[in-house]
Amino acid sequence: RRLTVAQVAYASKAAAALFHWCAGQIKLASALRSSAPVRRQHEDLKQKMKQVSEEKSSHVEEVAKLSKGLVGEEDKVASEQQRIEDAEAELQRILDGALNRRQKELDEAEAKRRAEEEERARKEEEARRKQQEEFDEKRRKMREEEERRRKAEEERRKGPPARLTKVDVVIKQRLEFEKGKAVVDDKNIPALLGVVEIMRDHPQVKVNVEARAGPSDGPDPDFQVRLRQDRAQAVCEWMKDKGGVMLGRLRTSEHLSPLDSTNTTEDWHVRFHVIQEVQIRDRLEFDGASASLRPESMALLDGVAALLTKHQNQIPGITVEGHTCTDGPESWNMSLSQERASSVIEYLSSKGAPCRLEPKGYGVERPLGDNDRREGRLTNRRVEFLVNTN
Repeated sequence: RRLTVAQVAYASKAAAALFHWCAGQIKLASALRSSAPVRRQHEDLKQKMKQVSEEKSSHVEEVAKLSKGLVGEEDKVASEQQRIEDAEAELQRILDGALNRRQKELDEAEAKRRAEEEERARKEEEARRKQQEEFDEKRRKMREEEERRRKAEEERRKGPPARLTKVDVVIKQRLEFEKGKAVVDDKNIPALLGVVEIMRDHPQVKVNVEARAGPSDGPDPDFQVRLRQDRAQAVCEWMKDKGGVMLGRLRTSEHLSPLDSTNTTEDWHVRFHVIQEVQIRDRLEFDGASASLRPESMALLDGVAALLTKHQNQIPGITVEGHTCTDGPESWNMSLSQERASSVIEYLSSKGAPCRLEPKGYGVERPLGDNDRREGRLTNRRVEFLVNTN
């Protein structure tokens, strides 16, 4: 049980003083007891502060170490960055060099391509120009030939119904073939070009291609006949294909018997001569698709018969040739041309023509004009009178 101050006051003042002292001690003890947790907390805080300080010092040391290491790393990073920049610069330099070389190569290739294109264009232009010049030259020659034909036709129409042409052109060219062969080789081309040039200069003449073969080509007479035919045909084909000569201006020898074995001294296998012919003033006309002569053509044939009678000593024989265009089947045209030639001979014989007359139908084989054109087809439908000296 606790004593109050009032109760103790009734005691002695000494007791009261002692009581006050004891009470003070009790209060002090009580205060001390109540401050112990604070002191402990204080001690704990001091301990914690000490730990924090130690940790701070440790952290400072670590930060210092890290800072020192970071400075080194920054130096490494800066060095690596510089190395990367140097490598990038070197790579860029290499890349720029490669790009420059590639661009130079492309520029050179483009320049070469342009040069090649310009050269190709120049050659093409030169070829076109040359082709145009050749075309113009052909057109000029065609116009000149057409003009000569027109004038010749006018002269014929003004003259008598028939006339005997003069042979004032001599062809001296000769061809030689390998034994037993009928191939036109290079050594014969100059002579053939000479013949072609003569025919171009004299567009009205017709030329006979006379071929021969002998025992040196083979002992078989039948083979010699075939070889002569083949050689003459090969020459005609060459002159048509390479020389531009119409087949209507070429003939081959009709008498193709083997040569006499004793007559082999001449060193030629093919020779040429201009054919003399009887030219009529106008075309012979027949009824359509037949061999019946029209009345207006009989007057022309009367003139031919009179001419043959007048020159009977100069003309041993006449080959009357019939020609057609390509209208209709080829076999039919061949028969029609033969029938028309025979019809003309029949009429001339009835008029007393004194020379030997031989019909020959060529059909479409000997054209003088282009069968793709109307004028050419009209030119090809004709009858011709060639002097046969054999």
